[in-house]
Amino acid sequence: MIDRREFTDIDLTAYLDGEADPATVQQINLALEQDKNLVARLEALTIPSSEITASFDDLLSSAPAIPPLPKTNADHEPLKSSPQPKLFLKLGSPLIAASLVVGIGLGYWAAKTPTAAVSWMGYAAAYQSLYVNETLSEVEISEADKHQSLTRLGARLGRDISAAQNDDALQFGRAQLLGYKGEDLIQLAYLDPDGNPMALCITPSRNSDNTTVQITTLEGMAAAQWIDEGMAFLLIGGTNPTLIESAAKRLKASI
Repeated sequence: MIDRREFTDIDLTAYLDGEADPATVQQINLALEQDKNLVARLEALTIPSSEITASFDDLLSSAPAIPPLPKTNADHEPLKSSPQPKLFLKLGSPLIAASLVVGIGLGYWAAKTPTAAVSWMGYAAAYQSLYVNETLSEVEISEADKHQSLTRLGARLGRDISAAQNDDALQFGRAQLLGYKGEDLIQLAYLDPDGNPMALCITPSRNSDNTTVQITTLEGMAAAQWIDEGMAFLLIGGTNPTLIESAAKRLKASI
């Protein structure tokens, strides 16, 4: 008899982004053969590869032409074949074959294949990895404007998030509206006590079950994820999981 494990969005995101440990990958693969709800959750965390491909096509169409490279002796040498990577994902189940043609287990961005499935947390993490201290420290926004933006964005979510401005340890910088698959994705940007950029991302969740704060690593940064009253939260930034966990628990309690 196989024990049933409840997988979190963080587990599924790591699975999609190729960052899950082998044991978790095996457990998810087995569960997907029997659990339609898990398949639906996994699909909800992905973006169709066609959308990503179209984005890359748009970028390539506007890119300058690559200049010709000088010829070398290597141009006349036969290329040696190299072993091709294999993806050991059992697709014998019709349920998986029909639902998971999304590049499961592959990563994302240019370092990885552009046809891979990407979760919203993967995109948020990649975006956050571009932030530096000056991204926020040089932004001058009045306290009144910060409060107004939190009020406006909170109204879009149907949730009061104004307390996010008043954290004891994190310096609130700004709030901005992003989007993911037709849903609002709110990003609240902070600096931690050491000046590292940090962000709290909030988006509607299809999983209505509340969860506790769970710690993980995304794009080399410490991260915390939880679900509360139909909203998915991701706090990410820096490399200190203890700092992330304590901040996440404070924010979870306040908003």
